[in-house]
Amino acid sequence: MTPVQGEFGVTVGDDVFPVHKSLMVGDDKYLPLCGVETDTDETTAWRRAVACEKCLHFPDPDPEDDDA
Repeated sequence: MTPVQGEFGVTVGDDVFPVHKSLMVGDDKYLPLCGVETDTDETTAWRRAVACEKCLHFPDPDPEDDDA
C-alpha cells in the first residue's frame, strides 16, 4: 500500500493554487491523489491546506493503519 501524505499537499507544474492530497511514489516524489497529473517531476510539495475539490472527497490517512 502506498502511503498517503497527510501533513502537506502538492501542486502540479506552474499552477500553485489547487493543492492536492498526495501519494508518495519514491524518495521525495509525490503524485496528486486525484490523478490530475502523472509526471512526478512536475509536482512540488507544500505545507499548505488541500484545496482540490476532488482530493477533498478522499478520506484522510489513518495513522494507525499500517498495512504497508
